[in-house]
Amino acid sequence: MNRPVSSSQSGFTLIEILLVITLMAVVSAVIVPSFFSASGSTPAQEARLMQKMLRMASEESQLTGRPLLLLVFPDHLSLRSRNQKGRWQPIISDVLDATYRLPAPVRIARAALDGDVMLSLPGIDHNTTSRKEAVPMARFLLMPDGNLTTGSITLHAGRGTDSVVLRLQPGPGGIKLEQ
Repeated sequence: MNRPVSSSQSGFTLIEILLVITLMAVVSAVIVPSFFSASGSTPAQEARLMQKMLRMASEESQLTGRPLLLLVFPDHLSLRSRNQKGRWQPIISDVLDATYRLPAPVRIARAALDGDVMLSLPGIDHNTTSRKEAVPMARFLLMPDGNLTTGSITLHAGRGTDSVVLRLQPGPGGIKLEQ
């Protein structure tokens, strides 16, 4: 005996289900790789972030009236300020972090002061790192009057990749990118 099909017994056919699964697979194949490639950082992206951080540090020095010392290492930057005893210590700020770590594979390939510039100003202790911390590649001084030690920081992400140079010069807009 054949029962008449009522409208309450509705559902999806096998073809409809297979079509939806196929569409989901195609969309996933297109979208998922873009999520993984977006998580990798490039030297240009990191240089722009470092540029913003250094501009903020320069402004912090001007606002507080205290010099800041930037220590450059292959995998991170460290900002220091002076305590009451005149010793350099990691910066304590609501706006800035004391350490800026670079995500792999981006690294600092070179950091150098321009010409024969030396940080031998009165009160600057060249022993600014702890015994556990490596020797910095370079030291830059950010002064309250807006001046800073001139030089450059070169970032790269391994062999065969483009390098980006972060140039430090005194004056407005003195922290700029060169590619």
